[in-house]
Amino acid sequence: MNRHAALTVMLAGTLLPAVAAADPGAPKPTKTLSQQWNDAVSGALAGRCATAICFGGDDGYRFAIEPLADIPVGKTFALWPSDTNSLAGFVNNHDFSATFSAGLRFWAFHDIVSGSIYLAAPLFNTDDKVRILGDSFQQPSSRIRSPYPSFALGFLADTLWVGFQYIELRNGAADDSTRDFAYPRNAVISQVWTATVALAPITAIRNGLGAASKKSSPPADTTKPTTTGSDQTPAPAPSGSTTHTEPVQPIPQPPAPVPSG
Repeated sequence: MNRHAALTVMLAGTLLPAVAAADPGAPKPTKTLSQQWNDAVSGALAGRCATAICFGGDDGYRFAIEPLADIPVGKTFALWPSDTNSLAGFVNNHDFSATFSAGLRFWAFHDIVSGSIYLAAPLFNTDDKVRILGDSFQQPSSRIRSPYPSFALGFLADTLWVGFQYIELRNGAADDSTRDFAYPRNAVISQVWTATVALAPITAIRNGLGAASKKSSPPADTTKPTTTGSDQTPAPAPSGSTTHTEPVQPIPQPPAPVPSG
């Protein structure tokens, strides 16, 4: 490559990007799907981070640990075992919900996905009895309990909820009509793992409030330069004016010594 060709290539590589940036009709760089998601949920996550521990990423919202406060609204069904299980059949044929007492959520990748652990008590909306296969005794639905913590997965800013809970039916403890004498006191009669597919309304409301507060806040004014301390420079003198300069006075010197003799 001769000298003229090399100079042409160098000028093209230097000037063409600047011309493309100055051209308003030039195509803008396309954001990735991850960047578009971060822009969409930044306001919502900023509001939720007021009551959470958020960290990571350029904006500080990539990961977070927050208290779980929600009541999922959806459908619960028996997951395992589902065959020839008395409690599973009862769950699949009755309205079932849960009352929350405490929980903790960890989200990742700007809340694309999250994991939660929580304590909840199963709650049935009817007073129907649970009948065990091969037994004529009917247990009240108030005997259905969840002795262990439950866990859930959240998707898309935690608006979609998939929860998993272990529940069991226990026998009564008193020697009266509320106990099935075919089983020991407080014995586990039937147990099942349940799955809940639901929406999280309280989290959705918090997301909406955070996004609305971001849209209503005025943008920062970046047109006025700010100078502080030593960055401040004096204002230039107006055109046509003359600047008076004081003459420098010479420093008097002591007389030279006179040689003796």
